[in-house]
Amino acid sequence: MHRGSSSVTVAQGNHDISGHIGIIEPTQQISILHFPYRSFFGYKRKIHLGGDAYARNKDLPSSFGVAWRAQNEFLDSDDMLSFWKDLAVAPNVIQSTLSDGSILVDFELIEALKSVKPDYWWFWLKFRLRIFCTNIIRTINSEIN
Repeated sequence: MHRGSSSVTVAQGNHDISGHIGIIEPTQQISILHFPYRSFFGYKRKIHLGGDAYARNKDLPSSFGVAWRAQNEFLDSDDMLSFWKDLAVAPNVIQSTLSDGSILVDFELIEALKSVKPDYWWFWLKFRLRIFCTNIIRTINSEIN
């Protein structure tokens, strides 16, 4: 995280900066939670927008956004649905990796949400659940049709 400045350049992928002035001070006071999984339609939209953006940008070398570019090529094929389904982890695998300690349950988000006013928290949760359920129904319908 950095304070915006005209001298700072955020690197491709948003994981690094350059041109900062002064000292960079690491901190444990900020947590960034990354939730990369999306509905199939959300994932396709993300790849479509990102892949097209890379295709339009003639200043970036082709070594940037390799995965985006490749996935954008098979966006409307059956391979995209297969790829997306392969991202899922089977419940038995989750259980065994929890048991052997390879993964763990992280309660950080739940704890953080406890500090949010209940009215806002429930609104947010109901909104997200509605979107999630709608996307599942769309995915099921697209697989049937």
